[in-house]
This record gives sequence, C-alpha cells and structure tokens, in this order.
Amino acid sequence: MQFKDLKFKIHPEGGVGTHVQFENVTVSIQAGRLYYSIPRMDNIDSTQYSKFEVAVWENNNKRKHRYVTHKYLDTEDMVAGWTSKEQINKLLKTLSK
Repeated sequence: MQFKDLKFKIHPEGGVGTHVQFENVTVSIQAGRLYYSIPRMDNIDSTQYSKFEVAVWENNNKRKHRYVTHKYLDTEDMVAGWTSKEQINKLLKTLSK
C-alpha cells in the first residue's frame, strides 16, 4: 500500500481524513484547518495537501486508543504533525510487512 492508494473522505467540519487498519494498529491520516497539516485549510482536495497529521494506535484496546505513534514516527506526542507523503509511504510500507 502507498499514499496514492489512500481514499480520503471529507470531514463534516472541514478537512479530509482516512484510516488504514493493519493487523495490530490503525493509522489515522488527517488534514485541514484543525490538523497539523500544510496547508491548514478546509474545502480543498486531498491532493492539495503536502503534509498531514498522523496518529497510530493499537487495535487491541476497544475502549480507549493506546497511541503508539512514537514507535513509527519522530514524535513524543499522540500525533505526528506535518508528516510528508514520503514519510507516510515509509510508514505504510513498514506496517504492510
């Protein structure tokens, strides 16, 4: 799987996003004025964003997300802001193995 294969949906409050579920984790990729993305704008096509907000959480906890973003991307937070398409491709490749 690569970034170009992702199917983004429009958020009701603006922006775009998608989730990709793997065996052990789910990846959330979001962009818009409420997210750490470039540009921070709503009502534009997903192809117009160059950087995205990304979060990774474990699938085994049904009640609360256990974020493990720091295991895959350079961040100490629950999300990694301003993540490039190239970084997302590397993440998807790693998780697809």
